[in-house]
Amino acid sequence: MSFTGRDQTFTDTTITNNGFLPDVSVGDFQESYRVANEYGLGAVTESLELAMIEMNGRLKSRLAEWELAGYNSLIDVPGQSIASEYQTLYLAAVMHWAKSELIRRNISVTTRKVSDVTGTVAEPNEIWYRRRADQYARQLTGSTGITCVLL
Repeated sequence: MSFTGRDQTFTDTTITNNGFLPDVSVGDFQESYRVANEYGLGAVTESLELAMIEMNGRLKSRLAEWELAGYNSLIDVPGQSIASEYQTLYLAAVMHWAKSELIRRNISVTTRKVSDVTGTVAEPNEIWYRRRADQYARQLTGSTGITCVLL
């Protein structure tokens, strides 16, 4: 059920990627990340596309290395501890980033305006999803889990 009491239905729309990286299913995102019907399909799709652009940009040099080594898709890259590990990490990174986009855009869907602190609940959720997306992207690029923040 969604916020309005209507049954939750999921779209069969798929966003085509660059051929090396996996395509992204909008319906899988809606179902797995509990995206309510109140989020318009256009906003959901745009959030996923922005997340794909972000992650594809972060992986650009790593993708070039893999393609230069002769691999045709992410699923073909060796060294994965489980089958489709890299594909799972990529999709998780994209979907976590997209979820954080939706949270930021639609604070009123997750929180009622009862005071001047409307975004106080949504902001920690947004940050959590962004950090998880960052973690998955680092795993794909082979970077360490150590980061620092400039203050």
